Amino acid sequence: MRAIAYSIRSSEKEPLALANVRRHLITLITNPLTLATADFAEGKEAVIVSSCDELTGEVVDRLVDLGVRYILIKGSKAYSTASPILSRTDKPLQVIDLSFLFHQNNLKEDLIDEQVALHIVYSLNRWEEGKCEEISYPAAYSHTSNEIRRSA
Repeated sequence: MRAIAYSIRSSEKEPLALANVRRHLITLITNPLTLATADFAEGKEAVIVSSCDELTGEVVDRLVDLGVRYILIKGSKAYSTASPILSRTDKPLQVIDLSFLFHQNNLKEDLIDEQVALHIVYSLNRWEEGKCEEISYPAAYSHTSNEIRRSA
């Protein structure tokens, strides 16, 4: 699967490369996702963003127009995947918020980047295999929807 990861910190690069094991073509950039940088996602099926990136209606519309079908949100700030911003599109879009990883009491702080990387690659694997419905995370922390549609 072709993906792009925005707002990548240097501490995230190695864990993501190790978790990926060259299965997916993931472009890593330090730029945040904005309307101006959304075009970097052209030709990608998945976008990985930070919870601090700009997920406005315009940005989501642009990503969908570029062919993006999947969005993974990483970061400590929870993002409502049921947001009206993410429901603007009339095309199938699946969104997963991985912020629950940052709030696990039993996870050591130095392992967060590794856990996020593993969950990112796991999600990309499931999407690539066409098993979107089978991606499961703790229900209290994650929401996935096969199709989020634009309201008329």
